[in-house]
Amino acid sequence: MCRFREQGAAVRGVGFVATLGVLAGVASAGQAEERDLCVDRPGKATPSCTLDAGHFQIEAGLFDYAHSHDSDTEEDDYSTSNLLLVYGVSDSLEARIGWNGYGWTRSRDRKTGAIDHGRGAGDLTLSFRQNLRHPDDQGTAFAIQPSVTLPVGNNPVGAGTWSAGVVVPFGADLAENWRLTLDPEVDAAADSDRHGRHLAYALAAAVTRSIGDACN
Repeated sequence: MCRFREQGAAVRGVGFVATLGVLAGVASAGQAEERDLCVDRPGKATPSCTLDAGHFQIEAGLFDYAHSHDSDTEEDDYSTSNLLLVYGVSDSLEARIGWNGYGWTRSRDRKTGAIDHGRGAGDLTLSFRQNLRHPDDQGTAFAIQPSVTLPVGNNPVGAGTWSAGVVVPFGADLAENWRLTLDPEVDAAADSDRHGRHLAYALAAAVTRSIGDACN
């Protein structure tokens, strides 16, 4: 059975996903049915599902763009070759390694008009996702995903110091074929001066709609 979903409005850019079974003990289709593909992209929300045990998955972003501004500064960020490697440790636990790829930044001082450019490699993030209910992300499901980011990148793309955080992905069915995802997150985020951390929090939300079974 194949399943496809239409994602919410927030997207990360062009990318691809590859999934491989890497252990001899991985069940064939005739022995056990594998769960639906579980990926972070293309939406901003984090799913609560986990990869099947013994499987290895690669998610890659070919191009990402972000724009931000405040009263003083306007910034555009571009990145390419973002990678996420995922391994299914058990039916409800996956280990994850993410790299932010190579990026370019353009910032403009809104008062003086001065423009700065920068480029460099991004940081490395280590995390795991432990599903606590319904690892196939069906019905009411939730998980916990702590992470730590290592400052291996270059200024200004890399943060310059370590950071850590935890996100609690939650999903629930709203109606037939409609699903809500909420991702509260708390971080010890890197300071902009690259020498310390501060408390930060965020909440991503998405509504997805299943558009039917394509094959059996």
